[in-house]
Amino acid sequence: MLLRNATAILFIDPHFNPQAQRFKRSLQAFLQIIAQRPARIPVTRIEIHTGHETAGTRAFFATECTRHLPSIIPRGMQIRFVRWNQLYLHNRFILTEYGGLKFATGLDDHNGSAHRYDIVDLLEPEPYAQTWQEYQRDSSHLPLIEDDLIIEGMA
Repeated sequence: MLLRNATAILFIDPHFNPQAQRFKRSLQAFLQIIAQRPARIPVTRIEIHTGHETAGTRAFFATECTRHLPSIIPRGMQIRFVRWNQLYLHNRFILTEYGGLKFATGLDDHNGSAHRYDIVDLLEPEPYAQTWQEYQRDSSHLPLIEDDLIIEGMA
């Protein structure tokens, strides 16, 4: 319901890897839900928030996102990538202006490993509000590394 109704959607995974199929498959599934929404519910913001160390240098990360992601992003949809200082990140979330979900192990699909499911919790109002505020690009809670990469879909 969050993905079907929200206008601002933030995917947060400190270890997001644009090359890895396990992240691409789940991201594509999430984006398809967003793309199939009624036209009367516009999406104004989709962001992927991740750490800066896991995915390499700024140039390498931009090259890998440009190479691997446009084909799984629906045509016309844009995603902004926000990279934070890795030391301050741990939890995984999907956040919207209406509420948020916390994922115990990650937003990826685990490549069919023993982890065939994840525990997902709906955030209570107070932790949701604090977490939503922390992941705004103008927040002073987390050290922002970069936020200027935007990838547009071609799928």
